[in-house]
Amino acid sequence: MSDNSLAPDGYRLVLEELKTSARGARLRTQRRVNTDLLELYWNIGNALSLAKHKAAGHRRA
Repeated sequence: MSDNSLAPDGYRLVLEELKTSARGARLRTQRRVNTDLLELYWNIGNALSLAKHKAAGHRRA
């Protein structure tokens, strides 16, 4: 143990590595959720557009 800490030697480094890992996992999760939501919104818009064209008597090209 170092003189100015109650934690064992190396504990601070391990803790920082774990924090970095957790931040990375959180960021990857946020990106995945954003990607999935974007895909959902695109699919909703596409379905509405197709329904509108179908109701107007248009065929999909």
